[in-house]
Amino acid sequence: LEQERLANQAKLIEEEKQKKLAAIALEDKEQRQRIEKQANEEKAQSQKIELERLIKERELQTKMAQELNRLAAEQTRILRENKNSADQMRAYPSSESQAGTQNPTQSSGGTLRS
Repeated sequence: LEQERLANQAKLIEEEKQKKLAAIALEDKEQRQRIEKQANEEKAQSQKIELERLIKERELQTKMAQELNRLAAEQTRILRENKNSADQMRAYPSSESQAGTQNPTQSSGGTLRS
């Protein structure tokens, strides 16, 4: 009878030990899942921050490209105006510019002597 009681007690102890091990394993699993979830959230947050940084960088690059295009268009306009102005000066020279470029034979009224 004593042996049977000891066997039952050993069996109960073993069952209790198994229950505790199962509870620990479950708690362990839940903790690993929480840690994994937190790590995933942190990774997602990090990726979100990186994505926002890349978006801002792209927006800045777009603004810079737009400004460069604007400056190039302005430069082209100025160059065209300068060319047109130079063409007009060649086509219709003013009297001041003609005075300095007259042929000496014409200005002396006669032939050039050497």
